[in-house]
Amino acid sequence: MTHEWFTLWTHYKERHKNERFVLASVVHLEGSSYRRPGVRMLISEQGERVGAVSGGCVEKEVQRQAEAVFASQKPKMMQYDGRYRLGCEGILYLLLEPFDVDEDHFEALDQSFNHRKSFQLQSYYSLDMNAEKGLGTIWSEEGNSWPLSSEVTTGGLCFKQELSPRKRLLIFGGEHDAVVISAMAAAQGYEVGVVTDPKEGKKTDDFPAAHHHEEWSAGQEVKQMHWPSDQQTNILVMSHNFARDLAFLGALSECPFAYLGILGPAHRREKLVEGLFDHFPSAPLEFPDRWNAPAGLDLGAENAAEIGLSILSEILLLERGHSGERLKHKKGKIHGS
Repeated sequence: MTHEWFTLWTHYKERHKNERFVLASVVHLEGSSYRRPGVRMLISEQGERVGAVSGGCVEKEVQRQAEAVFASQKPKMMQYDGRYRLGCEGILYLLLEPFDVDEDHFEALDQSFNHRKSFQLQSYYSLDMNAEKGLGTIWSEEGNSWPLSSEVTTGGLCFKQELSPRKRLLIFGGEHDAVVISAMAAAQGYEVGVVTDPKEGKKTDDFPAAHHHEEWSAGQEVKQMHWPSDQQTNILVMSHNFARDLAFLGALSECPFAYLGILGPAHRREKLVEGLFDHFPSAPLEFPDRWNAPAGLDLGAENAAEIGLSILSEILLLERGHSGERLKHKKGKIHGS
């Protein structure tokens, strides 16, 4: 959910000096719902909504009740019972609060994203819709805490949410399919970077959906890149050039990453393994064991968009630790709890 929170923060960051905002957070759920506790949306005093807390059935009521928060500048609880509105069979409890970060803390919160730090949101709430105390959200990071408004009071129930750095996708290669996959990944909330060889002659404008593009030459260390890989980084090697892919893999052999996928058939993978240890003898022996090659799930994908769907689905499956089975065959709840 970090990418959703980043979207809200970015909007607030750009507009907070001229507008007032209310933050709506789902903090408790009884039954089933389209989204689960931890999802949030931002409402401006002009009625603009950023983000969503459901599939679309709850947002208008949230916006209506946010008017009371704009008027009082104090947090309040809201209950939405989907059982009586022909929606999901669940009851949502939402915390509505002024979103007004003190300027002294603004920079610290912003740097949490820029420096890719993990942080925690603690939302204090009540199941009493008339409660006036013990409401509000606190942002915590590395032992420091900041309220999201001056009206936060603690006590009572607390929904705690651990948020890791935004998920990142680094695409090594700049052909047509890299353009397609970068757009698909960006739409899913990934922070997308594209890395190309200077010989490819690619420009930043060739990847309109990517957040970052840089050139990398064989022999250069990946840690010297402006966007080095970390434990939350997913990597996709897909230059369609064997020597170039091999050079990329050699440079990546001692880098941290969450996922590394390689485009191409299984026999190409075996050649890359052989070439890796021939040209990069210091590469860890277990490095190829972490490759996902061929990358993707067996969806019968043929074109660039379908292949992108296959690969991004595999990344999500591994990230969430799910089986990938069809939901019609799954017993019990979709989310398991």
